[in-house]
Amino acid sequence: MERKDLIEDTPTSGGAIEKSPYHWSVKEKFESILETSKLSQEELAEYCRKKGIFPHHLENWKVEFIESFSKGRSDDVSETKKLKNEIKSLSFELQRKEKALAEAAALLMLKKKATDLWGTGEED
Repeated sequence: MERKDLIEDTPTSGGAIEKSPYHWSVKEKFESILETSKLSQEELAEYCRKKGIFPHHLENWKVEFIESFSKGRSDDVSETKKLKNEIKSLSFELQRKEKALAEAAALLMLKKKATDLWGTGEED
């Protein structure tokens, strides 16, 4: 019989622990950062006890959000530039292929007309 699950769910301060801070969703983390942003140290400690987390979890989550936002913006700029270049090259290639297709269609039409006018040339 494993006692690990009992240890994880047992609150240390008498409050009910909802779940481990490592299992919180991004939305829950963000909401908790917003809720605690204006709290004093005592209120923050009380909030953390109720939720079963430590203040350093909140600080780590703040840092993660800031880093992901700043990293995401620079990635978005480079990704946008890359996609624009790809669109430009694909557009150029499409135009080239359309011209080649139009030329091939014109040559086939000329060949058909020439055959209709003069015959196949194999009549001896």
